[in-house]
Amino acid sequence: MLRCAEPLLRRLLDDLDPDDPLAHAGWRDVVTLFLGALGQAQESLALEHGVATSEFEFTISAAVVGRRGVGILQLGDSCLVVERQGQTSLAAPPQTGAFAGETNFVSDGADSLKHADTRILSGDQLTGILAFTDGVAARWLHHRTLEPAPGVGQILGRLTTGAWNGQRLQDYLNQPFWSVDGDDDRGVAFLVRVPEQTTSAESPESPDASGVTGGQVS
Repeated sequence: MLRCAEPLLRRLLDDLDPDDPLAHAGWRDVVTLFLGALGQAQESLALEHGVATSEFEFTISAAVVGRRGVGILQLGDSCLVVERQGQTSLAAPPQTGAFAGETNFVSDGADSLKHADTRILSGDQLTGILAFTDGVAARWLHHRTLEPAPGVGQILGRLTTGAWNGQRLQDYLNQPFWSVDGDDDRGVAFLVRVPEQTTSAESPESPDASGVTGGQVS
């Protein structure tokens, strides 16, 4: 779906200023189409397996990076952290309810768009993005201030320099200490801008010509 919207995304995230109201309105339109496509996929899975769509509920944290702006979509208690010149911050707060485990989910109805947090951030000096599920957020975000833990910046730094790759990150997420906080799923996706001197043809995750590399583990 995003490929079909590519001409619109170029206009919103490459040409327009990130603060332009037209860019934000257009991004909201893209999110509407995106969530609609996800809802249809969810409904198809439910029909295939003969269960209610609620059996396939999921949250989403997504970022689409343009030349000038970064489109952000947050729905549920997963998280997005952005990094600018070594400083990390939360792109949008995780959505939680009054009780443990209560949040918003992608669905096949209109509620997805109603609860979706959509915004466009400036891409200026952006060096990394981390998306992660609630099982990771328990350790990576301060429970009151929602500030990213200092270790989040360290992990992004290791991914940027190539000291860590996707497999090393997955090994870290499989360490026994995570089980102390429960059995919530632990998924992470990352996108980092790699300095030219750290690129190597022998690297298992060599960046493309734009100097950007990424991956996901769970």
